[in-house]
Amino acid sequence: VWRGVRPDAGPVLKQLTTAVSEPKRDRPLNKFAKQCLRGARRDVSALLPVDQGDVDRLHRLRIRFKRLRYSCEMLNRLTASHDYDAIIKGAARMQKELGILHDADQAIELLSEAPDDVIAAKQREQVAAGLGALRTRLVARSVERLERLEDVVLAR
Repeated sequence: VWRGVRPDAGPVLKQLTTAVSEPKRDRPLNKFAKQCLRGARRDVSALLPVDQGDVDRLHRLRIRFKRLRYSCEMLNRLTASHDYDAIIKGAARMQKELGILHDADQAIELLSEAPDDVIAAKQREQVAAGLGALRTRLVARSVERLERLEDVVLAR
């Protein structure tokens, strides 16, 4: 049984408890919420700082921001003891930013794997140069935003 649950949180709590096992003992929801938030923030922080050329790590960071956002959205619907809106907004912004960067990285990879009969060498060079310039701008902007990330998102 969860204590401290908002009166209107019944359906969300039911979804949560069917997705995970019910606690073995009564447990205050605010303690559970703090543990969830701390773990999600720790997972994001574990990948920081990130090298601009590390495509895999940047993608994993995007996924961790998504988990942070989803955790806070769930907790926001369950409890009124904490306002998660600023964390949700910051995590969503970084998730989107890193998602656009990931799309550019995927396009670069697809271009490099395209057979020669699909795209001529001159066009391949032009597209590769354009995608490379785009990626440079996107990764610089993403890293800059990571460095300026609000303290409230990562509890620094």
